[in-house]
Amino acid sequence: MHDIGIFGSRDPLAVDQATLEAINNAPANPDSMVGEIECGACKFAMAHACKDPESGEILELAERQMAHAEKMGLGSRSFELVTLTREPPDEVGHGS
Repeated sequence: MHDIGIFGSRDPLAVDQATLEAINNAPANPDSMVGEIECGACKFAMAHACKDPESGEILELAERQMAHAEKMGLGSRSFELVTLTREPPDEVGHGS
């Protein structure tokens, strides 16, 4: 997996949802076990072969867990992604 950054929130469910979406939408490392998975697909379900025993359909367990946590009132899956950047330090005053 490539570096997708650092996520933070006061709402644990929102930060988990944002992180899951970022991971699934990021290009996979071609040398990893999910290297062949396209952007947008659930990398966790594919990597761990979570399949319905009857239908063989891939189960997106993270999606189910998030929905259940929200239903229980543990947080909200809604989020606003805000990107923060840090300015490089001034070079003034260093050296002389």
